[in-house]
Amino acid sequence: MYRSEQIREARERLGMTQETLAEEIGVSRQAVSKWEMGASEPSLENLQALSQVLGVEFANAPGDTPAEIKNPWKGCCLILGCLLLASLLALGAALLPQETPAEDAGAPGTARSAPDAPDQDTPSITGIAFFDAEGRPLRPDLGDGWLHFEAGSQVLMAVGFQDDTTDTVNAVSLFLTPAGSETLSQREQLAVQAVDSGRTIALFPLTMSPDITGHLDVTLECPGAENITETLNVAAEG
Repeated sequence: MYRSEQIREARERLGMTQETLAEEIGVSRQAVSKWEMGASEPSLENLQALSQVLGVEFANAPGDTPAEIKNPWKGCCLILGCLLLASLLALGAALLPQETPAEDAGAPGTARSAPDAPDQDTPSITGIAFFDAEGRPLRPDLGDGWLHFEAGSQVLMAVGFQDDTTDTVNAVSLFLTPAGSETLSQREQLAVQAVDSGRTIALFPLTMSPDITGHLDVTLECPGAENITETLNVAAEG
């Protein structure tokens, strides 16, 4: 049984609504809805809270994968695509360039890039790029300050980053605050990815559902330094 089904069945067995469960966990109803649809995975903290409230142990059973990966992408194709993208980025292909904004303005699929910083004092995000389900670079920036995606589309988000001389990046997290809301109570975690030593890129498969429209925070979690956050405005349309 997939984790999304475990959450839904446990909630219904206790006679709880999604709103009630969301209040108990301290998240939005949309977050609970996404967990039950398999559109996103709860963070470790939220998973522990779910276990306490629902009285269920959520073990990683074989085949227990997020819906963004299992449907509609085929697992093997996604893995091969991720490996190919990671190889291209590691080789310095112009998908996540480390140039000045003026120099990389036309780079395909690139939402942001930063100047070279050989003597940086803190870890930094070096670039953010988006690709479609076939691995083709997307051009979501229409020049109005928002990144536009087709609602319901499958998108692969690549985040390039680098450590400094003393601090390392332990994880990369994605948080969404709905448009029109600037309060932390409305902010929810979409995904988190632990970073192995030596890695400089994190890949996130995302489903661009209509309610994903808002302010997307890309955060480098650094235990020895202040977390680094880059905020993007994203809109799912159509």
